[in-house]
Formats: sequence, structure tokens, C-alpha cells
Amino acid sequence: MQSNKGVIKGIEGIKAIVYFPDVLPKIKNILVSCDDDKSFMEVFEYISPSEALCLILSGENFFAVGMQLIDSLSPLSITVSDKSLGRIYNALGETVDGLDKDIPGITKSVYPNFDIHSRSVSSKIEIIETGIKAIDFMAPFKRGGKIGFIGGAGVGKTVLINELMHNIAKFHEGISLFAGIGERIREGYELYNTMKESGLLEKTVLLFAQMNESPVIRMKLGHTAATVGEYFRDEKKKDILLFIDNIYRFIQAGNEVSMLIGRLPQEGGYQPTLSSDLKTLQERFNSNENGSITAVEAVYIPADDITDPAVEEILSYLDSVLVLSRDIAKSGIYPAIDLIKSSSSFLSMRNVGEKHYTLVMKTQKILQKYYYLANIVAIIGESELSDKDRIDYARAKKLINFLSQPFFVMKEHTGKDGKYVKLQDTIEGVDKILNGELDNTDEAKLKMIGSLSDL
Repeated sequence: MQSNKGVIKGIEGIKAIVYFPDVLPKIKNILVSCDDDKSFMEVFEYISPSEALCLILSGENFFAVGMQLIDSLSPLSITVSDKSLGRIYNALGETVDGLDKDIPGITKSVYPNFDIHSRSVSSKIEIIETGIKAIDFMAPFKRGGKIGFIGGAGVGKTVLINELMHNIAKFHEGISLFAGIGERIREGYELYNTMKESGLLEKTVLLFAQMNESPVIRMKLGHTAATVGEYFRDEKKKDILLFIDNIYRFIQAGNEVSMLIGRLPQEGGYQPTLSSDLKTLQERFNSNENGSITAVEAVYIPADDITDPAVEEILSYLDSVLVLSRDIAKSGIYPAIDLIKSSSSFLSMRNVGEKHYTLVMKTQKILQKYYYLANIVAIIGESELSDKDRIDYARAKKLINFLSQPFFVMKEHTGKDGKYVKLQDTIEGVDKILNGELDNTDEAKLKMIGSLSDL
């Protein structure tokens, strides 16, 4: 087959206009420089019967008007295998950890493989137990679902992510992926060292598109991570926990690309393709007959505006939302999850059972009463409450303490052994507290323990 060549007619920043005298290449195909095979771009859209708008992925300073490009006849692809575990990739599927660059394995397209996605998506509803009491009880994760972490810096988000990775690897023999979209170099370096020291790296693949890289690369990373996840789910039949930090930066990168190619923004200042950009990524996170990809996504809220169009679009895909609170962290409760504001659409009597669901409803009710009474106690003292209010207030404090626990990844800092608590043990513990079986137990003894057997 004769090669299809094009010529660069115009170039500006990350975009180039390429003229093809014979036939236009397919959208998403990679065009490689005839002079340097390390410099390439991606066909983004057609602008005339013989011209394509392309986005530069590599060798941005190499291209110039008049240069020839050759159509590779395929989209961007990466090589994935068991040897990918413990390695660091960029958005182009290249290893960037300074180790052996040549990793043998299966070559897979960065974009959805429709042969894979024609397989049935599992309709089976199942909890993925994390071993973290506050999560499994108040906002359970759906296997193959999407979970959002909302919270600023210093509330324990990274620690919680590391603990989830640890528990999935150790207790479920699963694999974790971490996609750092718009990460700082320092943050990536710290995460790599933390995971290496804790022994988690051998069950993890790290992918980074840093803040100083082009928006095209940052936008691409989410799909590169999804491709790695699909390999381990479909080829190795594993349950995957995929962490995205930060999913808002994925949208932000797409918006930057949209502005650079001259698209008019929609209301709110975002790209007109906001919905479709997010949909093509989010729909790749699911479970099927082979395994599952459960996505845990950190969500940045610009100016703390929950009504921001991008935030609303993200939230519409989430099955569970975990709100991390600075005030709770300051009180020494870890994980610092706001038990009232956190929620899960998966939490229903049909999905979790009557006992679990009923106890959650009772817990939410007594916690709401606790926060109301806390304002009164701050003024007049706990002794002035009625007998019923005083009992409920004390039980709520016990519940808050009980739903904290020591983490495996924090043992060096706390001196306490980490605890993995089975959901059934958490349910029984909450039931005993609400029924008054622990009314004579000092609330401090329930803080940072595992199950009630630790008492």
C-alpha cells in the first residue's frame, strides 16, 4: 500500500494545518515526521476536503511549514504488560522513570477499542469492600463505579488514596493505577517514594501529565490510564482501582485546547464539547465479565462553586461522593470524612440489605442531631441537656470515634498497626453503639481502633 503523505501548510503553537493531496487520514490517526520519527501529531478535525487540523503531541519545536508527514494509519497506541507494574508512564505511553524503556507486551490503542466495549457490561451490583469503616458503611463503593473525593489540601486525601491502594493490593489482590493530571513534579516524586517505601509499587502503575506540559498531553492522560486499566481488567481479569487526580484538570486541559484552536466557548466559559469529552472517558470505567475498573476521582471545585458547569457535569457521573473536612482532620479523626455530607447513590435497601441501610439512616439522623446539639453544648454545657438528648449526644460521639481507624500506610508516623475492618464487623459495631450496649464505655477508647474486638 502506497504511503499517504501530507505537507504542513501552517503552524501555530500546538496546532498545525496539514495538506493531503491524495486522501485525508482518519480522525485520531498519528502523523509522523518524515525527518524524525520521534516527532508526531494527531489528526483532530477536517477543515476542508484536503486539509486537516492536527494537534502536536511530540517534538513541538521541530515542526515547520513545508515539512512532510506520513500517515501511520493508526491512532496513538501504548505497550502494556505485567512488566508495566511498578513503572511510571507519560500520556504517550513512554516510561519516564529512568529504568529500562523497552517493555514487551501487547500494543493497545489509547482510544476505546470497540471490540472490547462490545462485550457486555456487568449488570451485577456488588460492593467493593475497602476495609475502611467510614467508607464501607456510609458511602459504599460500587464495583466498577465512580467515586469522587472533594476536599482541599491538608485533609488527608493522599493518605486515603495510599491506604485504598494498599488494601486493594493486599486483601483483594487487585491492581491500582494513579493518573496525575496536571500534577506538580514534587507531588509525583513524593507519591512515587511513598509507594516504593510501603511496598505498593509492585502492584501499581503510575501515569503523569505534569503542569508544565501542553494541554493536549494533559487531556490525553485520562485515556492512556483507561487503556492500561482495560488491559489488566480484560486480559488479566483483575479488579482495578483507578485514581484520577484531578478530574477537573482533565476538563480544564480540554478547555485550553478548545480555545487554542479557536472554538467559541459555551455558557460558563467552557468548551462546547465539555459533555462529550467527559462522557468518552467516564464510560470506560465499568465492570464486565472479566473484572472491573473502579474510578476514584479527586474533584477540584473552582471558587468553591458547586454550581460550576464543569463540576455539575462531573458530579452527574459519580456513584459516591466523599467530602473530606479540614475541621474533622484538626480534631484528630482520620479518615477526615464528613459523614453527613458524604453520600452514595448505591446506598439502598436492595443493594446493601435491610440492616445496613436501616443503620445508616439511624446514624445520619443521630449525627444531624449531634451537630445541632453541639452548638447548644458549646454555650450551656452538656449537663444542661435532657436525658434523651444527652444519651443521643454521647452515642453520636462514640459513632464518630468508632468510624475512625489507624491506617497501614501511616504506621511509621502513628506507631499504630493499620486495621482492615470487614463490613460486617463495622455494621455490628454501629448496631451495638446505637442500641446502647456501649453506653458505659469511654468514648476515647473507640477512637482510632479497628473492630470492637480491639477493645
